[in-house]
Amino acid sequence: MREKSAASKVVQEVVERWENSTGCRVKVIRSDRGGEYVNREQQQWCANKGIQQQLMPAYTPQLNGKAERLNRTLIERVRAMLHDAQMSTGFWAEAVQVAAHIINRSPSSSKHATPFQLFYGHQPSIAHIRVFGAPASVLIPAQKRSNKLSPVSEQGVLVGYSEHGHGYRVWVPNKHKVIVSGDVRFDEQTAQPATFASAASSP
Repeated sequence: MREKSAASKVVQEVVERWENSTGCRVKVIRSDRGGEYVNREQQQWCANKGIQQQLMPAYTPQLNGKAERLNRTLIERVRAMLHDAQMSTGFWAEAVQVAAHIINRSPSSSKHATPFQLFYGHQPSIAHIRVFGAPASVLIPAQKRSNKLSPVSEQGVLVGYSEHGHGYRVWVPNKHKVIVSGDVRFDEQTAQPATFASAASSP
């Protein structure tokens, strides 16, 4: 989200996607009374769906302990991932998505299962997991090559996984953008080059 005002729309989209994926219904949404969650649009939407809004007192994160602990866990992992990959803090959003992706596929000691399994009812595959920040070679489709002697790949670094099916998110410094591709080769044994770390302040 670029602005907090988009939070209501995002919450609605996520809830609809989860309900369609699981067949279960969201019954309660808890928030800290932030204006991005408590507004006429959100309240009307919750009322129409029969969702209860639980409003916690402001500035009391201890009342939402699980979410706060998860936030702390995510930040700790993101800090370690960026440091290990020698990448700038401009890639924090990509790192958060990867950290959450891995946490959801890691066993929980309290539940003896992964969050993914508890949510979807089956074990997740982790065959696609790669080292965050690993150098990557992305295949350039033949249709996008100018001639037969043009390079067949471009260099970048892994910064995430596609949210919509198979594929990897790769930061390509020469293009100054993240591209999504399923045709990627990784060099996970090589340390992250510093040139990629300083390629941009934000992806």
